[in-house]
Amino acid sequence: MLFMDDNSWIVLNELNGEIEDLEEGIEYYAKELETNQKELKELESNPASLEKFAREKYWMVKPGEEIFLVDTKK
Repeated sequence: MLFMDDNSWIVLNELNGEIEDLEEGIEYYAKELETNQKELKELESNPASLEKFAREKYWMVKPGEEIFLVDTKK
């Protein structure tokens, strides 16, 4: 006999799949956190790297400077 209820094999299999996906997400975000913490320490300890980060990521410029963007993906 086969009974279909809230504890069926299909539901348990789906839940196990969700658990695996969530565990992979935990691993991914743990690695991202570690990377970001290293980058933050570098930015806090080195003013030159902070300036480089601001210029590259947020395109910040000093007064009177001009920025030229060159597309190198061709």
